[in-house]
Amino acid sequence: TQPILWLHNDSGDRARFYGVSADGRLLAVVSLSGAQARDWEDMARGPHPDGGDALFLADIGDNARSRSFFRIYRVREPTVEITDDPGTAPVDISIDTYDTFDLTYPDGPHNAETFLVDPATGDVYIVTKEASGVSTVFYAAEPAHGDRLELIPVATLRIGWQTLPGSGLITAGDVAPDGSEVIIRTYDRVLVYRRPPNSPLSASFATEPCRVPLGPELQGEAVAFLPDGRGYVTVSEGRQPVIYLTQYTEP
Repeated sequence: TQPILWLHNDSGDRARFYGVSADGRLLAVVSLSGAQARDWEDMARGPHPDGGDALFLADIGDNARSRSFFRIYRVREPTVEITDDPGTAPVDISIDTYDTFDLTYPDGPHNAETFLVDPATGDVYIVTKEASGVSTVFYAAEPAHGDRLELIPVATLRIGWQTLPGSGLITAGDVAPDGSEVIIRTYDRVLVYRRPPNSPLSASFATEPCRVPLGPELQGEAVAFLPDGRGYVTVSEGRQPVIYLTQYTEP
């Protein structure tokens, strides 16, 4: 709801996330009091059960495939005063009121870096990260605070195969604010899926994706739609990575 890009570090940081301006200035450091960050891998925007929007932080990474459950944090977007002065120091914000819910897989642990929220329903989705390029999309209906839900497999993605060459390791995704598109990225590809009208979000993955531009990123692990859905931003891991903005043009 603000001209801010919200992002977080990979494993190794504390339970906090960051607000950055479109020109790369650090605006805010937001800590979740009492939370843990075992391996945060993605963020999403979605509806809050009490109305309005929330930010979701997904602790879903599991390279060793050894975790018995995965925790999601749902928090109101903090308000940050934005100035034009590039010398303004970032604000520190501590939040101790947030929701948590836990997710489990029906067939044992998976590693995943992609978390999606349906903006219309609040249903959540996880897309696994598989070396084979065959990833499963799992689903859980709108979780409530304190829930522990078993995910349901609803779709399979085959990326990195003949029809979709390149890296098959899915590292991030997002849903358009109006729910009409899903964007999925790998290390070297960005794909947009159109959601069929009056269909669940999982139906998007049965459609033919459109490959869209991606800047030269060393280890690209983030993608997010713009608030109007008319483009997206991507960023790589690493120190001081470049933020790339791609905007749609009218046909």
